Amino acid sequence: VLAAISSLRILSYTYEVAEMAGKIARDLGRQIDLADAAIAATAIVNGAELATLNKKDFEGIEDLELI
Repeated sequence: VLAAISSLRILSYTYEVAEMAGKIARDLGRQIDLADAAIAATAIVNGAELATLNKKDFEGIEDLELI
């Protein structure tokens, strides 16, 4: 497992990410789990794409690139 994840970059949960997660939860127009809002916010703030098998949980989030 360590060999598989050793090349991955760990992204921090910062104040900016927390603020973005709050905006996502407020503006989405539907319920979203805090963890999902935080994951989406982390991707947005860091300019990353989000790879997920649960696309429905993240649909409609502005500026979020899903793959």
